[in-house]
Amino acid sequence: MIGNKNHRFKRVISMSFKFMIAFIILSVIYLSLNIVALIFLSGEKPIYEYIPIGQIQEPTDLNWESIHKMGGYGYVVDNEGNVVWISQESKDFKKLSVGDILKDSILVENDRSTFTYKTQDGNYLILNYPSETLTNQPTYEISTSPIDSQRILSTVVIVLILFYILGIFFIFHKLSKNLEKTVQEEEEDKRFFFRGIAHDIKTPLATIMAYSKAINDGIVKDDQTSQYLNTIYYQSNILKNRVDDMMLYATLEEHMEENMQKNDLLEAIRRYVGENYSWFSERNAKIDIRFKDDESYNTTFDSTLFSRLLQNILSNSVLHNNPGVCIYIDWDIKEKCLILGDDGKGIPKELQDNLFDPMVTGDKSRTGEHFRGMGLANVNRIVELHGWSIEYNNEFRIKIR
Repeated sequence: MIGNKNHRFKRVISMSFKFMIAFIILSVIYLSLNIVALIFLSGEKPIYEYIPIGQIQEPTDLNWESIHKMGGYGYVVDNEGNVVWISQESKDFKKLSVGDILKDSILVENDRSTFTYKTQDGNYLILNYPSETLTNQPTYEISTSPIDSQRILSTVVIVLILFYILGIFFIFHKLSKNLEKTVQEEEEDKRFFFRGIAHDIKTPLATIMAYSKAINDGIVKDDQTSQYLNTIYYQSNILKNRVDDMMLYATLEEHMEENMQKNDLLEAIRRYVGENYSWFSERNAKIDIRFKDDESYNTTFDSTLFSRLLQNILSNSVLHNNPGVCIYIDWDIKEKCLILGDDGKGIPKELQDNLFDPMVTGDKSRTGEHFRGMGLANVNRIVELHGWSIEYNNEFRIKIR
């Protein structure tokens, strides 16, 4: 059975919202993982922060804060062995000889690692680290360590990008599949709608054509002519009502834009019941208005379309129930909800999910005078155009906004 159009629309909106949330979550995860990768892979300072690469180095170019954190220190001596600069004022350096410099190096003391560089002015820059912190033993390729770190970071980022792209592809693929399904359902609805229109017009039209031809061909007896003409007139009215229902469904929005006014909704109900009381009485139906006579509710609505809404719902109660049905109309002031129901047999459960779809009817033969599947479709359209909502659960409840 074809799903309700409103339900499908809400499903598409809900589905789009869910995929949007999934896309945002995926993006947040992707960015978070990139940030984590950057922190962990680039958080540790590369080795060249502590041991400069290159034979000539200037003390002003080094990151002494990082060097000191590693327990290292440095000083510059000239060719005569004089200390001309030190990295830590707390170090007590005296005038050093060449022997003293060698003694302070790893060639003499194994508890420290010493690295020696030339400065541009021909002096010597000496870096000293505790051996447990840094060693100059050939266990680490200094020149390639930054490159390895960059390669790892680049690989991680590329993998994350690939997963991100795959995630986006999955999200939009799923969304497009669901939208495609919705479009197919809409197309099926259109085919069903036009088949219903063709059937509803064809049945009375065939009767009119057959009876007209019979009269025109002179095969109808004189005493039957009046009966045939009455049938033609009756079927013509059926055809007119069905065409009017379909035209109303197609032009509701245009009609409504011209007639929206602020009025008393409950007074409009009282007026409608009063004007149509004889129609219901002739069919042995009773209408019970349950809200108080002095109760009112002012809102903006199209009074003509609202009368049509009442007509379609209340007429359904009369036409699809046994004689003597009692119809009630109530108003829930707290919920701002209009309630219309009856004590009849109700609408079959198998129709309730699709109740407001065009061409949905409990009469499988689709014969009869009124509302062959367009009445409640028009009701739903009128409700939608007003920005209201309607549902059926043994009674119609229209929420007025």
